[in-house]
Amino acid sequence: MTGRPARDRPLAAVLSIERRRAARRLERLSALRSEIEREVLGRSGPVDVVEPERRGRWWLAARIPDGRERAVHARSSAASGSIPPTADEFWAAPIEVLLDESTLRGRARVGRLECARDGDRVAYTVDRTGSERFDLVVGGRLRRRGVAPDFVLADDGSSVIAVELAADGRPATAVELGASRGRRELATEPDPERWFEVSAVGGRVILASRSLDGDRLSLLADDGRPIPLPVDGTDARALPLPGDRLLLLADGKLSEWAPGAAPRPIDLGLPPGASVEGAVTAGGTVVLQLRVAGDPVLAWFDATATDGGPARVVLRRPARPGETLDVLGADGDVVRGAVTSLVLPPLRWEFDSGDRALSVGLAPPARGRQLRLRATGDDGTGIPVTIAVPDDDRPGEPRPLVLLVYGAYGVPFEARYSPGTQSLLDRGALLAIAHVRGGGELGAAWHDAARGLRKHVSVDDYLAVARHLVDEGWTRRGLIVAQGSSAGATVVGSALNRDPALFAGAVVSAPFVDPLGALLDGGSALAAVDVPEWGDPRTEAGHRALRALSPLHGVRLDERYPPVLATAGIHDPRAPARSVIRWVDRLREAGCDATLLLDPGGHDGPTNRSAERERFATELAWMLDVLGLA
Repeated sequence: MTGRPARDRPLAAVLSIERRRAARRLERLSALRSEIEREVLGRSGPVDVVEPERRGRWWLAARIPDGRERAVHARSSAASGSIPPTADEFWAAPIEVLLDESTLRGRARVGRLECARDGDRVAYTVDRTGSERFDLVVGGRLRRRGVAPDFVLADDGSSVIAVELAADGRPATAVELGASRGRRELATEPDPERWFEVSAVGGRVILASRSLDGDRLSLLADDGRPIPLPVDGTDARALPLPGDRLLLLADGKLSEWAPGAAPRPIDLGLPPGASVEGAVTAGGTVVLQLRVAGDPVLAWFDATATDGGPARVVLRRPARPGETLDVLGADGDVVRGAVTSLVLPPLRWEFDSGDRALSVGLAPPARGRQLRLRATGDDGTGIPVTIAVPDDDRPGEPRPLVLLVYGAYGVPFEARYSPGTQSLLDRGALLAIAHVRGGGELGAAWHDAARGLRKHVSVDDYLAVARHLVDEGWTRRGLIVAQGSSAGATVVGSALNRDPALFAGAVVSAPFVDPLGALLDGGSALAAVDVPEWGDPRTEAGHRALRALSPLHGVRLDERYPPVLATAGIHDPRAPARSVIRWVDRLREAGCDATLLLDPGGHDGPTNRSAERERFATELAWMLDVLGLA
């Protein structure tokens, strides 16, 4: 390449140059990529984007049908008291198509779709570029540009409550949009570290002012006034209880509130170290999603018997240690969910609150074995590791390994089934997840141990896990592919800078590789919002810590780096393409074989099924190639 570096060229020119460069680099993998695509397609059926849910007199669901590229949203009539249909039953019955996403132009992505509970009006939000600035469409007409994806549609469809974006992309102004009254402003969030979200809870509208340090909730009165709710903490939410009561959840703790009364804490009497991660209400029962010693547990108690004393909580474990427990939704007395793991396709379960019965479906055949390990961090802390091995695993024989990581925002990295895992295992590779600090696998303290000035601990833990897997004979130095997306790519890129010879290669998607530059960018919503997670670059200590963590600033030209495959969207507001281009250029200056896949999308990657499958197969083929398994 001659002339200006790619980072200085217009994005359209860089896109063209990098596409040609990537095509040359990946050409010899085309047969393997096609083979993997066929394998993945053969293990994939219809993709249920949304389980059937009741919306007043309708069942509402979405699915990507076989042979289709985009989701179809539809509804069917729901008789009062009818049993929730399965996805297959819903799509086999007469339905009315509300939106076929294949009719949307370009790379449009639907944020949310709602139909009026008591009427025929349909509304949805759509991001047409990947910039996360959504258009609100109501009744087939564009109603507002530049809004957040979530909104609340009135039962009769006469008005919509949405959140408009500020110039930097932060959801900051709650508005009501009515057919007769036009636009009415309800509330504005002036704090640059906070943003608004709006949701419907049992026929009421909740406005949440969120930040990474804690949330505040308000109930919107009939006249649009926000009435503060007595809850303050991280991941705060409200759920309906019988009567006009609300169940309030924050910091993993529950309380009950009714208008005009003080909140009443609900003592769950949980085991030490247990935390509440989610809750749904079904009839008079509250069903909880817990994490106990890092593992998922389902629990429930009678919502009508909360008198201030300990609630009689029943604990059940539909998931085994290391598996992932999902609560998919509730309708009437029935709560539905699924259990999955790296090697277990989703296994459905149902809880009937009427007779307190939990039923679990027949387990599909596992595709290998999943094990739980524990590595030791630099400070002696035990770091959980989940690893998938083929059924013919040969103990004591080091194998090529793909090591996944996220480690940010208190979000647990769950072990979930993917059709591609079998493609790796069948060819002799192992797949592992490093559950590093910064994530939420072991509660709030696990997150707090690697945020702000201690964000480097996520990288420390990741390197400790990789070295543990080498020391225990699972793999060897130079036989590990590091993989992470978004904030997980920060960990991967920083680990490469510290010990590049440990890895055979790295695959990153939507990589956040310049946290220092992003947090100093006054025109970005991330600049203020993300300070509690990454630290404040305006302070000397924060600037120094972020520079040391930064994959971009940490590239060493005197080191030999393994090959890198990076994917990025040119409209990504979270991981700006310019930063990714600068990082790739810097790696190439160090002699790294760095391949960049740019596309005209955003943070979430491809918006249609075949492009998503092609990208996935390309990454798998590339990994197998650098691991010597192609």
